[in-house]
Amino acid sequence: LIQTFLRSYTKTAVLEAAEFVLSPSNRKVFAGANVKLVKNVLDRPLNTLIPPSDMTASLRNDLFDYVRRVKVEDVEEYVTFCYDIVGDKAVDDVFNVNRVIDASPTLGKTIDRIWSRATVHNE
Repeated sequence: LIQTFLRSYTKTAVLEAAEFVLSPSNRKVFAGANVKLVKNVLDRPLNTLIPPSDMTASLRNDLFDYVRRVKVEDVEEYVTFCYDIVGDKAVDDVFNVNRVIDASPTLGKTIDRIWSRATVHNE
């Protein structure tokens, strides 16, 4: 009962916050804040943005453990929740994915390798 209440309360709060942030009257204010945030991140040395290797390994292991145990219903609920906020938008609506991939041959190869493995296992 408490968990259901917290889920619905959190969902309502996030939806209201998203409406506030995405409303046309607040777009200019948040656009300025986003510019400052991105500038702050880009002004930092790259090595300060990457977590230490032991933390990265721990996060990766935790993620895979979660994916192995997650219930399909929970994934469907999360996807529905995200669609309620974002709607039917593509990543390309936010930034040019091809430009990012073209700038990093390693990223391109990694994506190709992951896609190959994913599609081989589904055949």
